[in-house]
Amino acid sequence: RSTLSSSSAASDVYKRQDTISPLQKGIQTPEKLVRLITIIFTGLSIIQFFLEFGMISFMFTSNSAEWDFSMILYFMPLIIIPLTTILFWKRKKIGWIFLTLFLTCSATSSAGLFLTSLNTDYSTPSIFDDLLPQTIPTDYLFLLLFYAGILWVICKKDIREIYTINEKSMITSITISVVATGLFISSYL
Repeated sequence: RSTLSSSSAASDVYKRQDTISPLQKGIQTPEKLVRLITIIFTGLSIIQFFLEFGMISFMFTSNSAEWDFSMILYFMPLIIIPLTTILFWKRKKIGWIFLTLFLTCSATSSAGLFLTSLNTDYSTPSIFDDLLPQTIPTDYLFLLLFYAGILWVICKKDIREIYTINEKSMITSITISVVATGLFISSYL
């Protein structure tokens, strides 16, 4: 009897560990993928906040800081990414749509920057290299693959079913985001 109860207790511990861990060795379940994506974007939000902390403190404490539309756009990702992550984690349809828009915009921008960086001559030093160091094309390629990979995962049918997203809504979200980002990028070219 004690052997049976100890194996049952070990089985219960295994089940609890399996539900806590967002990763598993076998095929990923949609729920575990949602958790993993939530963890990734929570981490990215925290890192981004700490990277921008100096600018945040300057804008709120300095008398010479001026708030204008460009500063609102500058700080918008600090609000949008955590909000999107929370809504996605809570399994809200709008969370999926916001994350899709963000990932599509980011992937499209990374693709544009990757193509632009391929045409950049890195052999001749520029006077701006110390002020604005050049980013090599592989950095943009990595970002493109990261954003496109997560977009591909959340567009899978089993993930979309959690958020009650049909194929038409998915295609509409991605198309609007690609077109808007493309228009925005083309205005700078």
